[in-house]
Amino acid sequence: MPQLQRKRKITHDSLQPKKRVVLTHAQKRQLCLDSQKTPRLTQQELAAIYK
Repeated sequence: MPQLQRKRKITHDSLQPKKRVVLTHAQKRQLCLDSQKTPRLTQQELAAIYK
């Protein structure tokens, strides 16, 4: 069991940048409105808008 905890800690302490962005309620609402206007937005386009 201690080995498992060490492995988790090593991966947790890695210096990789955070990949996820948390949107506010207003941003989520705007995202829904934008997706109704242009329903074919790709993940890359969304990332560029809400980065």
